[in-house]
Order: sequence, then structure tokens, then C-alpha cells
Amino acid sequence: MATETAARSPIVRRQHMALPISELMQKPALTLRECAQVLNISVDLISKLIAQGGGPAVFMIGRVRYVRTETLKLWLRKVEAEALAQGEPVGVEE
Repeated sequence: MATETAARSPIVRRQHMALPISELMQKPALTLRECAQVLNISVDLISKLIAQGGGPAVFMIGRVRYVRTETLKLWLRKVEAEALAQGEPVGVEE
């Protein structure tokens, strides 16, 4: 008795192709991975900031969390203003 073996297709993971930041900031919304890329921090750190209520506002489509690009810009301005108010250095000027 011959048994037929179904050909199994390997699981293909989608490769993440990082876009330049200038292109990312043209998108209406960013995934957390893209936010982390723009901010030059880890996805874990941005997730932790959001979970603690200190990060930008997010919304979900399915299981994916997004941040509106304008929301990210506003959040960055807020963080910068708070740092300036506390006398913390915000950037490096040469």
C-alpha cells in the first residue's frame, strides 16, 4: 500500500527591509519596529514606555500596534520640552 506524502512548504518569514527614516516619516502610521528604528531604540524599550504610559499613543489593527507619525512627532516635542524644563541636555551641538 503506497502512502502519499504531501509536500510541506517551509514556513517563510517575511524579511524586514528597513526603510530610510525620511521615507518612514512620510508614512501615515508606523509599526513599533519602525518607531524603534526612527528613535534608534529597541522595540522592547518602546513597548515598555508605552506599557508604562510614557510613550506615544498607539492603536491596533489586528495584532499589530501602530503609532501615527504625527503622534510620534508630538510625543517627541513633549519629551524634549520636559527635558529642557528640567535642564537636561537634549541634543549635541557642535
